[in-house]
Amino acid sequence: MKNKMRIQKILIGLLSVVIAVIVFGTFLGRTQTITVFKIKKDGIDLNKDVADQTDFWTTDTILKADADKMPGVVTNIAQLQHKKLIVMLKTGSPILLDALTDEDGGGSFAKTLPEYHTVHKIKDGPLLLPPGTSAGDLIDVAVSVEEKSGTQDPSLTTGMLLHNVKVYSMDKDYVYIQLTQQEALLLSNAEKYGTIILQLPGVMKTIQCTDVEKTAKKEALDYGKNLKKDHPEMTETKANDLATDFFNATKEKYNTSCLSDSDKGTSVTKQDVINIIKNNQISSVPAPTDNSATNSTDNSATKSTDNTKK
Repeated sequence: MKNKMRIQKILIGLLSVVIAVIVFGTFLGRTQTITVFKIKKDGIDLNKDVADQTDFWTTDTILKADADKMPGVVTNIAQLQHKKLIVMLKTGSPILLDALTDEDGGGSFAKTLPEYHTVHKIKDGPLLLPPGTSAGDLIDVAVSVEEKSGTQDPSLTTGMLLHNVKVYSMDKDYVYIQLTQQEALLLSNAEKYGTIILQLPGVMKTIQCTDVEKTAKKEALDYGKNLKKDHPEMTETKANDLATDFFNATKEKYNTSCLSDSDKGTSVTKQDVINIIKNNQISSVPAPTDNSATNSTDNSATKSTDNTKK
């Protein structure tokens, strides 16, 4: 009997120790902190060592338990040494180890690209794009090609070549874009035979121009109903006037940004440009007629005769 009690006490003691260790470990995990590196602001250069760009990253202290939930975050400055970012990270985002590549490491560049993809550089590309364009943006590529046919004047054709290609990185002289191998071959030929044009396409979702009137009317009706609901004291005339003003303003807003099929890029020839210029010529101001000159002379002569008579 005494042996059984002794064994029970030993087991209870061991169980207490185990529970204490578990509780302490849990408490320690919940209170232990760790330093992580985060993006401080936009504008970090993908072509430079991240560790040297101290204005663009900062450190933050978080619970180790929270850090364990993140997939491989940078926790010390040594992990940033001789590394550069593969992609732009948003402000406030932790810097992930998977988002870094060796600055001069052999083969590291290719490891960041999918199979059968490559990066193509365009000389003077930054000059062809608006300020603020950066890595990660999607751009369109057009080309102007001049064709000669016998003794006739060369014909010029401009058209879209590639849509929504990703800017991999930029420097002072070049834009590097990510392409499939086939797209890269196509662009290489285009650069040889024509002039490259880069465009930053809009991505804002909008409505078709044919739907502007209908959409503006619907929104104006909803606006008028809400007016009467929120302001029951308002007269019918006043509510209608405000709804009409709202309709006109909404219609104008959509008219300036609506999408038309004619907005999409197509091939444009030299003759197309000439025709547009001719159709938009400003009418010249007519020269004074001979009658007006004769009238002016007659009036002067009349005045002279009158003065002579006097």
